[in-house]
Amino acid sequence: MAITLTHPTAGVGGTPLAVTLPPDLIWDNEFVWRQVEQTTQYTGTGALVVDQWSKQAGRPMTLKGDATYGWALRSLLNTLNAWAAQTELQLTLLRNGTSWTVIFDQAANAIEAEPIVPYSDPEDGDQYAITLRFLIL
Repeated sequence: MAITLTHPTAGVGGTPLAVTLPPDLIWDNEFVWRQVEQTTQYTGTGALVVDQWSKQAGRPMTLKGDATYGWALRSLLNTLNAWAAQTELQLTLLRNGTSWTVIFDQAANAIEAEPIVPYSDPEDGDQYAITLRFLIL
């Protein structure tokens, strides 16, 4: 199933700009995030005080490929790098029929790419194994 990433700016003819990501990227940290945070503390009398709250946003989404899957063209990486350079940019990511509003996770190195075949003079059609890091809003 396709994974698409849509930029909010209108393209030619007023349609949103969108790119198709490799469909075999794996959501590497899907089950790592905790929706509920909790702190515990003991009072002076020894009673346990538990404070819990539900997070409203900020779930990480790392879409990962490697040397055998999740390849993208250098031309796609150029587009993603240009988008990642835009501050406060919110994108729509559609994966397996579910849509999320995301931003690039700049603090976690938003885009990583390793050439499948390294060339000294890469071209737009060269393939890269990619890792993309987002935060879900």
